[in-house]
Amino acid sequence: MDDGKTWTDLTSTLPQRRWVAKVLASQYNEATVFLAQQGRYDDDFAVHLYKSIDYGKTWKSIAGNLPGGRST
Repeated sequence: MDDGKTWTDLTSTLPQRRWVAKVLASQYNEATVFLAQQGRYDDDFAVHLYKSIDYGKTWKSIAGNLPGGRST
């Protein structure tokens, strides 16, 4: 919020205790961020996609009906 001068640890707000695969800040709204998590190390092949509109304080799943599964 201040061009990276200060940081807030938000790991406790993450939706699940999963490996963070990607974090993407919105180019249209500075408070919006997207998060992709993966659980394949725990044999969890579900889709874990989330969106936050309050700088990562809360998260909402945007996975919808995207298919999970193993890649070959």
